[in-house]
Amino acid sequence: MPAHPQIVVFTYHKTGTVLFQSILASVAAQFGLKFAEYFGYVERIDPGLDIALLAHSLVPPRFAARPFRAIRVVRDPRDIWVSGYLYHRRCSEAWCTNTNFNPSPPITYPRVDYSFQHYPEVWKQRYLAWLGGKSYQQNLLDRDRPAGLAFELEGYSGQTFKAMRDWRLAAGKTVCCSATNDQTIQIIASGQGGILPASLPEPTTQSPEHDSDDILLVQLEAVQADFDAAMLAIFSHLKLSDQACAQAVEIARQHDLARMSDTAMTQFNHAHSRNPSRWRTFLSANQVRSFETCYADLILNLGYRLAGGGTDEKIPERPPPQPTTESSTTSRAAHLAHPPARKNAKRLIYCDPALRTYSGHSLTFGKHYQNGFQMLGQPLVTLAHREVDAAIGQEMNALGAFRLCPSSRTSADPLCGPTKSYLDVSQVIFEDLTAVKGIAGDDRIVFEASSPAAITGLTRWMHARGDSCPQVVVMLHNAAGVTGRRRPDGNIEAVPLGPEPALYRLAGLSIPAAIAQRLTFVTSYDCYAAVYADLLQQPVQRTPHPVAAVPTPIRRAGRSPIVVGFIGAQQPRKGFGLVPEVARRLLQQPLPIQVVVQDSFAAMQEPLAALQTLATTDSRLAVEVGPVDQPGWQAILDRCDLLVAPYDQQFFLVNGSGIVTDAIANGLPIVVPAETTLAALLHQHGCGPVTFQTTTVEAVAQAVEQAVSQHDQLCDAAHRGRDSWAQTNGPLAAAGGILNCFRGLA
Repeated sequence: MPAHPQIVVFTYHKTGTVLFQSILASVAAQFGLKFAEYFGYVERIDPGLDIALLAHSLVPPRFAARPFRAIRVVRDPRDIWVSGYLYHRRCSEAWCTNTNFNPSPPITYPRVDYSFQHYPEVWKQRYLAWLGGKSYQQNLLDRDRPAGLAFELEGYSGQTFKAMRDWRLAAGKTVCCSATNDQTIQIIASGQGGILPASLPEPTTQSPEHDSDDILLVQLEAVQADFDAAMLAIFSHLKLSDQACAQAVEIARQHDLARMSDTAMTQFNHAHSRNPSRWRTFLSANQVRSFETCYADLILNLGYRLAGGGTDEKIPERPPPQPTTESSTTSRAAHLAHPPARKNAKRLIYCDPALRTYSGHSLTFGKHYQNGFQMLGQPLVTLAHREVDAAIGQEMNALGAFRLCPSSRTSADPLCGPTKSYLDVSQVIFEDLTAVKGIAGDDRIVFEASSPAAITGLTRWMHARGDSCPQVVVMLHNAAGVTGRRRPDGNIEAVPLGPEPALYRLAGLSIPAAIAQRLTFVTSYDCYAAVYADLLQQPVQRTPHPVAAVPTPIRRAGRSPIVVGFIGAQQPRKGFGLVPEVARRLLQQPLPIQVVVQDSFAAMQEPLAALQTLATTDSRLAVEVGPVDQPGWQAILDRCDLLVAPYDQQFFLVNGSGIVTDAIANGLPIVVPAETTLAALLHQHGCGPVTFQTTTVEAVAQAVEQAVSQHDQLCDAAHRGRDSWAQTNGPLAAAGGILNCFRGLA
């Protein structure tokens, strides 16, 4: 049996870690191999080992730049949630029963689990405070089932799902149960069942050091459905000889739960039953629906199917969900399986020329829409900027198609620069769409348009297609270059800030009549519907917002200190120039607060430098600079207890904010300017926000002080706002709204 390349087994909590540890230890002993198990975040493993098991699959990106053969063992996330809840109520693991809540760093096991040890100390301190003076296990025992499941999802299982989502090493094939017989297994190519046209060139997603075929994805359900066949597939993948495979399978059989006696099963503490899947009978339909709204991407990418809707009754028992095997086409390794396409569903092509980096809202919106379309079983292709970040490309399953971002400036001429840029960029968008081969007339296109040039380039391409022009929905989610002004009669009007509104009008008036019936405009912001309808002289429909409500909002009431956050892509119209003095004033007051300032753009150096100087003299202020990925952004939201949007009141009379929608979806209190679209949205969802009447240092600081004094009440209102948001918004509702628009097109 060859000892090299090294064998690595990746597992997660409740995905069969103890089972595979037992199997591998036995096999290693038989063949004279060196085996070790690693917990938590693993920077490197001993190169002298033959087999290593990583119990939490937490590794840095550079881990892929080394030779190995590996399997990654996963399980239906809904069963991980249920199994984690049941196990943590009865286990004796030291972190789970720990009652030492001393916040002094360094915080290590058993105050936190090994999988949390690499987190920032402030996160671990907040975790200990969140336990409320009781062990993790006691928190579960003191709650009824619904509350206990919510606690588990907010706690350990939620962090497991975060780790699974953050996984960056691609798998080449999947060991899963058969789509036609849940008692047999099969091996499918990654992404089998997805639909990507062969004529659309697909860039490589793997580093030159590591091939996706080196990793085999193994569903725990497949192991328990046909243990011997799964073991044979695993050991064959690990390059054992036929004779060694047979020996290894024979050795492994002693650990097969199906072969264990009832007495042996009672002594096996890590398995609650022989049935690997219990979520259909354990969870209510509402719990399943809420979970799938937030974790549909994870469920689908691991090769499982969604349950769908229903009333608050038990989901009928049925065989474990299986990935479809109807198509032999292969998509990116980031998407291991797709749901079966709805009968007669037409392919959807999602285009966003601005999808390139972690800055802005393109990635967030794109992922939410993608999740929603997958939940609906909608075949999907994503076209992004040609220089899309490699990690984003893999995460979004995106193909590089566009050379320029729609907002690019190609001319600095002081007189006609904007117009010249509009003409240049629209020409490039037209050419890039023309260069994409394989788009059919019966395809449906969703186009994220963030500039007038993008609209013109798109509509020129549509007109050039003639009778083969597909149906197109254009999404408008960005500010249109206008500010607000209140007229003497009290009504609000939009006022141009520069040439952009005039170019939007030109783009709208330039739409050929021949394609009008194949085109519709939509936005997920009430405020933008009227603005864009006026500028484009075209009807603009309002569709649900794609941002998903968190499954269980963090309980921020009672926290001390309260973390006050000024976060996002800081700009003048967002009042960033005021933040240094606002922060200084707040920190001078006897308030139980810490302040976090996060700036994705670092475009305003003077206030940023002032804040960084202030942070050197007051440890309660943290300043973080640079773009973050979606998990990083979620971590920032989770860290904050109160957000502050010291935004320009005039501008936000007619413009929306992604920070505010994120706050509502997360059940997170936020301070905003009064009588703006932001305040109106918060009131609409019952969040009861604290507002300020004028955008000044004094007014903003006073509003924050008021919010700190009323923090518990604001947290309760924010949780109600999250519930309201979840009823009408989120990936599934947003994707459904887009598909409904296509039904209205010719």
